[in-house]
Amino acid sequence: LRWLCGDSDERIKVVLNLFVSRQWPLSRDVIDHFLKRITNKASFEEDMQRFIEEDYNKRCTPRSLDDIIGILRTKEGCYHPEQLERIKEAIQQQILPAGTSFRQYDKAKIKEWAVGIKQLSSEEKRGNINTILAGINHAIMLWSRENGVDFDGLRDTQLVGLLLFIDSENMPRGRLAEISTGEGKSLITISLAIYLSLFNQNIDIVTSSKVLAERDASLYKSLLDGYFDVRVSNNCDNECEQSIQVRKKRYEECQIIYGEASCFEQDVLLTEVFGERLLSVRHNPFIIVDEVDSMLLDKGANILYLSGEIPDFHHLKPLFIHIWSCVHGKDILELLEEGTSESIIKAKELIKKLITQLILDKTIVIPKSLRSFVNRRLDTWIQNAFLALTLAEEDTYLHSSEQTVGAPAKGVVIMDKETGVEQTSTKWSSGLHQFLELKHRDTISAEALKSVFISNISFFRRYIGRIFGMSGTVGSKTEQNLLTSVYNLDFFSLPRFREEKFFEESAIVADTREIWIQGIRDTIRQCIEKNRPILIICESVQVVKELYQFLVEIFSDCSIRKYLSSFDDFNPKMNPQDIVIATNLAGRGTDIEVDMKQSPEGLHVIISYLVKNSRVEKQGFGRAARKGQNGSGRFIILNSPEDAAQSSVSFEVALSSSCAPINRLKAKRDQQEIDRLREFENEELIKIKTEEKLMSCFSDFRKEVQGDLEAKG
Repeated sequence: LRWLCGDSDERIKVVLNLFVSRQWPLSRDVIDHFLKRITNKASFEEDMQRFIEEDYNKRCTPRSLDDIIGILRTKEGCYHPEQLERIKEAIQQQILPAGTSFRQYDKAKIKEWAVGIKQLSSEEKRGNINTILAGINHAIMLWSRENGVDFDGLRDTQLVGLLLFIDSENMPRGRLAEISTGEGKSLITISLAIYLSLFNQNIDIVTSSKVLAERDASLYKSLLDGYFDVRVSNNCDNECEQSIQVRKKRYEECQIIYGEASCFEQDVLLTEVFGERLLSVRHNPFIIVDEVDSMLLDKGANILYLSGEIPDFHHLKPLFIHIWSCVHGKDILELLEEGTSESIIKAKELIKKLITQLILDKTIVIPKSLRSFVNRRLDTWIQNAFLALTLAEEDTYLHSSEQTVGAPAKGVVIMDKETGVEQTSTKWSSGLHQFLELKHRDTISAEALKSVFISNISFFRRYIGRIFGMSGTVGSKTEQNLLTSVYNLDFFSLPRFREEKFFEESAIVADTREIWIQGIRDTIRQCIEKNRPILIICESVQVVKELYQFLVEIFSDCSIRKYLSSFDDFNPKMNPQDIVIATNLAGRGTDIEVDMKQSPEGLHVIISYLVKNSRVEKQGFGRAARKGQNGSGRFIILNSPEDAAQSSVSFEVALSSSCAPINRLKAKRDQQEIDRLREFENEELIKIKTEEKLMSCFSDFRKEVQGDLEAKG
């Protein structure tokens, strides 16, 4: 650029501004390409204008199959050049031409064809894979048009992704794909499920929430049943939760089952430990995992426990009430206000001493059968009583005093902050849930012991060699290596069907709440002037509500909506100048619809806190610039007290990308994620495997005892 522009700083500024205004990635490749197009300094303006027009037109044009295969050749993945060439030939010479033979097929004819395919041998089916994919493609096109959607068939990128998944079917390992939001993960998922069902396989599809599982099972029922004679349902709706027999019937009758991981895990335990035989008919099913990075990485260490209530445990309720009362004692609160480790330890010792004396005096009556258990658990209960004091409502949990239609369950409901989804069937253990119930003056529930359990790792490892997964982000090389070692997976990254037009604006890292609010307010004003809709992603429900109250007063002429719960009936269509304020519920799986004719610069996403890792960041910003559209995003972060203490800056300085410490904060965050994964691999994974061995021994012993009892009559 210095060679091109000479000593003219003004000319350099013009060039850089053109990149910014056109929302190009300012990379070495783009700069090099630009410099090659400049013939000489004298024709600078003319060459620059031609470059802009050619590059813009290229970015608006869908990529050809040759472009897609060419990009894949340059990327590291689970394929080799010869395989990519075969895929290209299959699409060009077989799948697309075979599609012409299906043009005269209506719904009934497709169904008749599908029934015939199922009756073929596996060898015959594999010899006709491309014809099968052409038939699936045609059926989806008919079904889409039947439902009022103008659809001309799977795009080249989607066919390439589908073929890469199918290629791994005969390999002793699973396969994960990074597929950007807006590139058709749902279509690839349902196409893959149809393909496997035609091979007479059972398929479990794991979603990130029960709401999505119910929605997708209902959405695709007419396609699967009407065109392919394939039954589909879910294992997590209200009817399923009330009856084991309903779930058992669905497993028996349906090839495809949608559900949360916890719902499948529950039925694994009920089948293998309690003999309910819910899954006995589903032999070696395949699994397709949506948002696979969240399931296998962020929640890899999660464990599902089936709790068993013990009759004597109702005696613990008075104990919990006394502990909670002690925590609110004047002397204890004064010690907690001091905030030192010594004062907190002293507060715990005082409560333990008092509770122990109350038990000895029989003011708190503990049955003999529970005394040793209480002695072992008392320190943990006191610790969790302190924790319940500090946990903020509408942050890590929600509370409702009434059960209403279309809302989470009554009482204390755990909130998954990474996805924004309520965990309605989950309770905290070791008294924490009971102390939160006391905090909100609810009826206190009984403490329960974790009797049988299964980890997410153990559950997904059951499908080794039969795991397919998709996400907008499959993570760094470190994360991929961990997934490979635990689940025996390989990976590919599917190119976008159009070049991405997302532009990340300079971050604002504010040291005070006033600067943070000002940054959000001014960014919204800039977007409104350009007739753009705005999505604001917040860390918690509480922040969403506070920001909403502030913004409705300033932008009273705009439509401002909150998106707080997976039970909300959220309309994803956003008009110009609309503002949606949401938790990360909107950052995963929410397909925002923008009218690009009215808002040509597209959606602008504000992430108002430093998200946990780069994958969550990419998911959030991925709501914008979907399907080759324009879009942008910006971090506007309220600095933590320790980081803010290192620098105190004005709004103008915070806005300057050269001064904003966003890169330092991201580097710190990314290192913490690497440390977390290392700890998971070196400690958590070993612990989980040990617990599972013990669980397996217990299960075998239980079956042996049960068999002996049955033999004795």
